[in-house]
Amino acid sequence: MLRKIFSPSFKSLLRAQGLWLVETKEKVTGADFTGDLRRLCPNPTNLLDVGANIGQSIGQYSTIWPDIKIYSVEPDPDNFSLLSKKSNLGSVAVANVGFADIDGEMILNRFDMNVLNSFLPPSNLPNSPMNCKPTVGSVTVPIVRPTAARLRSLFNESNMDVIKIDTQGFDLCVLKSFDKEVLESCKLLIIEVNFDPMYVGQPSVSSILEFCYEVGFKFVSYYEIFRNGKGAISWATAVFVK
Repeated sequence: MLRKIFSPSFKSLLRAQGLWLVETKEKVTGADFTGDLRRLCPNPTNLLDVGANIGQSIGQYSTIWPDIKIYSVEPDPDNFSLLSKKSNLGSVAVANVGFADIDGEMILNRFDMNVLNSFLPPSNLPNSPMNCKPTVGSVTVPIVRPTAARLRSLFNESNMDVIKIDTQGFDLCVLKSFDKEVLESCKLLIIEVNFDPMYVGQPSVSSILEFCYEVGFKFVSYYEIFRNGKGAISWATAVFVK
């Protein structure tokens, strides 16, 4: 059907903008988060949950893929204490570290709402949702570069079919810190992207999309969209597939 509707010149125009039309029999809608993930990656074995907070993703993705093994990473020690209590599910392993392109330590900024914790400071721009959310403290946490070798030392596993990243503006740095072996094993990327200026130094959404294309992933859609008071997207979950 797509061949009949879209001419080669129109497809070339889209590709010049970094967009591709992909025919699929799986009927991915771009609106059904759970259903689309199952269609895009029907039987994944392992999921790497970067920025696990207190374990919200464990329940969510265990429901989507009941047989999946989830490896969760959370740098905040208080959040990790709550997260580690969910490791008795049998299919979950956890590590109290952050991911970046270094091995060492970094300062994690803390907020009243711990889901906002970030290695980046909050933006003070007039249009930032973080203006009313000052930091309430900070903590120094261990950082490792997530190479295949490092993942094997943490989890005895490095092949991650699905990688989910939710690190509050630090997502592109995490993504760039993976080595080639880890990214080649990944079939599906799930990344939180911020459209509003929430943190100082956060990457643009377009830079995240550009890097994902550079390493072999194609954009599927935005899901779990949160809009600001003007109706524009503030943040969303972006899904990429190989």
